[in-house]
Parts: sequence; C-alpha cells; structure tokens
Amino acid sequence: MRLRRRMFLAVAATAVAVGAAACGGSAQGGSAGSAAASGHGKDLVYLSMSYIGNDWQPEARNVIEALTHVPPISNEINFKITVAGTSVDTQIAQINQAVEAGAKGILVYPISPTALNATIEKACQAGVKVVTYDSVVTAPCAYGVQIHQHYAGMITAKWLAEALHGHGNIVLITGVPGTSVDLYRTAAAKAEFAKFPGIHIVASEPGQWAQAPAKTDMASIFTSHPPSTINGIWAQVGCYAITQLYLQKHLPLVPCAGEQTQGHLLYMLPTSQGGAGLQSVSYSATNITGAVALRVLVGLLHGQKFPHKVYAQFRLITNHPEPGVPAIPLKICNQGTPQELASGCNVFASNLNVPSGFFDGVWSPEVGLGLHAAETGSPSTQEVKSAAQALKTPVTSWQPNLGP
Repeated sequence: MRLRRRMFLAVAATAVAVGAAACGGSAQGGSAGSAAASGHGKDLVYLSMSYIGNDWQPEARNVIEALTHVPPISNEINFKITVAGTSVDTQIAQINQAVEAGAKGILVYPISPTALNATIEKACQAGVKVVTYDSVVTAPCAYGVQIHQHYAGMITAKWLAEALHGHGNIVLITGVPGTSVDLYRTAAAKAEFAKFPGIHIVASEPGQWAQAPAKTDMASIFTSHPPSTINGIWAQVGCYAITQLYLQKHLPLVPCAGEQTQGHLLYMLPTSQGGAGLQSVSYSATNITGAVALRVLVGLLHGQKFPHKVYAQFRLITNHPEPGVPAIPLKICNQGTPQELASGCNVFASNLNVPSGFFDGVWSPEVGLGLHAAETGSPSTQEVKSAAQALKTPVTSWQPNLGP
C-alpha cells in the first residue's frame, strides 16, 4: 500500500504542477506566482519533462522541485512544470509556449537528442537559457548536466566481464530506445565486451529503464535461451526485478551489472542480512542531475560561466570487487538524512519502507538534499539548511578515467 500511495502522490503532484502551468499558476504554489505577478523580479523558469513512466523521473523532478524551495533560489525564480509524455511534438509545443510566456530559463529532459534542436535554438535566440539533464541534445546553444554515460556503460561491462573471468553468455537489458543515454551506455558496453573474445551477447531487449519491462524481457528471453545457458546480465535498469524472477523460479543467481535501485542493493546484501547475496556492481544515474542543472541554469541567469557539458560524479557500489573497477562497498542508511548520506551510506534500511524501484542516488554535496526531499518534492527544515549550505559549493564537472 505504501508503494501504491507514493506512486499516486507522485502522479498527483505532477498533475497539479502541469495544471498550474497550464493555467498560468506556479508549480511551487501561490506565493511564487503572487510574487511574480506583483513584479518582485523573479525569473520565470520552466521544467519540461518528457515521460514519467519509471521511478527515476518523478524522483528527479522531486529533487528539482525541492531545491526551488531553498534560498536563495526560492527568492529568485517562479517555477512551473510541463510534462510531454513520449510525444516529441508535445514537448516542442510546450517549450514554444514557455518561451511565449516569458520564460528566462527552461530545464529539459529531452525525449530525443536531435528532434528538439530547432526549437531549442529558437529559444536561445530569444534569450532563453536552456539546460538539459541526464539525457542531452545536440543543439550547440544548450547546456547539459549528466553522468558520463560512456563511462557508466564501459565500467559496468568491464566488471561483468571480469566477474565471469572473460568467458560466458550474457544478456543485455537496455534503456529507452532513441535517447542519448541509452545510445551511449549501450555502445560503450558493447565496445568493452568486444575486448573479451570469450564473452558472447546472446540476447538484447529494451527494458525502458523500469523494473516490470525488464522482468518481462528476461522471462521472454528464457523461452529461447534457457537459464542454464545464461552466465551474466548487463541491465541499465532491472537487476532487482530480474533477480526476483530468478528467485521465483528457484534458479541459481548469476552476476548482474546494473543501476542503483533500492531493491537491487538490498538483494546484494548477504543472506545473513536479509539479502539474496546477488553478485553485482551497481552504478547510480543520480537523481540530482536535474537539481544540478537547475543550479547551472540559475547561475547562467546571473551571468556565470559553465562548460556546455557538465558531468555529475556517481558512485559504483559492489559486493564483489574486480580489478580496474573503482567501486565502494554497501553501507546502510538508517535515516536518509543529508548528514547521514554525506557520511557515505548508499542503501536505505528496509524498515524505512523505500520502494524497491526507488533510485538511491539522491545525495550530492552540490545539492545537499536527502531521502525525504526525493520522495516528496518538499524539503524538511533540516534539508533546507543542508541544501542552502550546499548551494555555496561551486558546480564542477567530473572527469572519469576512461583508460587508454
């Protein structure tokens, strides 16, 4: 019931925000809208989301929205949200409408790396600052904040190949087809697997970055590739649901390299701690890329300079270290406060009732928010204080070691 309630609240919050934007109101509530209407000098900023069909999207939105409640950002912008779903045409129309409404800046989760380019260039020519997050566009005027997708694909593939000692049949569960994130991660993983002649990719399906499709994909793959013939799995998202499938079928678990979700990390714990002992490496797409993008956008409105590509640092977590893969061990968070997350914990205790599909990469010293903000979009008093301090930390671009 708790998971269903959270999903309902997330959808309801989005519906309220979209409705407010459509009616000319503020997604933050009446105070921001009243301030803007009274001429208090706030800049109009839009968030243009594409789809909300997985756990990551509403969580990222929540962290962005929570940061808009933190001063000085809360005193500087009037924030609105639109959601286009999977329609490029709808997202184009909504970006155009934001420009016509007088937006000074637009945050974008683009459904395509190229289809929005002409619209974004037009917005830039009108003096609007455009910053994408997680996924990117190729319009030269746009800024983008993301993890290093090539590195994420490469380093997780390296871990899996090393865990299998360079030999075995593997399955790929990729992301949302056509997005830059999926293209970069998958291409980098395949290039890394190609370095190991004994590794064979026997099946590949798009998991849509969601648990249920990943589980369905794996069940379908079993019809043509019996589980006994599969030695490992590389999943952009889905190690939790796939492991669940293996357990339900009473199959021996195989190594799974995937993205950091609560259920995935809990399965990595030893059976003595309530886990499944899943041999795994987990990387985080960090829900904070959107909030860092908001910081970049606000900075641009103040005349600050940033590179057009800003890479947010992410952590690799493993219970099975492999050579050349710089990963850290699991560490349980008992509260999920900013202070606890800053100490290095990375998986939430089961008694916190965090949904299994929840993406746990909610912490960054550049954002300073915690679990409550990521779940609700409304920061606690403690989180406001932490984030206000974090806003004093300059935004930097992390450069991973890509090797020779």
